[in-house]
Amino acid sequence: MCTRLLCALCLISLVGCFSPVHVRPARTLAAGEHEVGVTLSGAALSADKVQWYNGTATDSIKDPTSASRFSGMPELVYHYGFMEDLEAGLRLAGGSGLAEADAQYRLLRKRLGPGDLHLSAGAVVGSALAGETGGGRALVPVRATYDATEHWGVTLAGHAGYRWVKPAAVDPNLAVEHIDALRWLVASDGLTWGGGLSADWRNDDWVARAFFETNWWSGDIGAQGKITTYGVMAMQFGLAVGFKFGKDAAALRKSREDLDLLTTPK
Repeated sequence: MCTRLLCALCLISLVGCFSPVHVRPARTLAAGEHEVGVTLSGAALSADKVQWYNGTATDSIKDPTSASRFSGMPELVYHYGFMEDLEAGLRLAGGSGLAEADAQYRLLRKRLGPGDLHLSAGAVVGSALAGETGGGRALVPVRATYDATEHWGVTLAGHAGYRWVKPAAVDPNLAVEHIDALRWLVASDGLTWGGGLSADWRNDDWVARAFFETNWWSGDIGAQGKITTYGVMAMQFGLAVGFKFGKDAAALRKSREDLDLLTTPK
């Protein structure tokens, strides 16, 4: 069982099947501005200790298992500014067959000290094809970004939502006498939540973002109608690099924002 769970965790780490939300800034793109990017990431996963009682013997206990991997499969990301303070985009991850759409609305932009504070809320909906962790998810992210300068910013983000998986049915006639013979599901239907940090650098053409994020959900182990739920934690880190086009739109918004700063009473 340990080998089986370890292999499953390694697979998820390798292809990014758990796919936590990457921490984008709350600073949205200007209306008419585009951003195309590539993301590479690594992950560490761990599972809680599991206790399962088969009804005929003493309890069986399995210690936590963990795995760490770097994903060599790049993710493709595209975002577009539909209007002031509103952007939306798509994310594709080849390893897990993930397709995901997201949108965010900037709720606040406020001058704070030498920089600007941005607050946003959004929605993420996606579906993956990979094995036991395939299925759909819907998340609500909330983000806060502080732009210390025109080129540097930091973001703190959190998200919560629900995930649906599509496991194969368990044989009701399966006789299991020991925990090592149980079928593991590294994800199950239920709530998921998490948060993270990112730091980004940008100019008129390019953006680079380093991020760290933690995500929690639950998995199942069991047979013969005896199912135990256990916790799974994923920590993801990586680097996203993107190219922006639509300079005229970005320049127009910057000129308006500069004018607002000059005319706003202090």
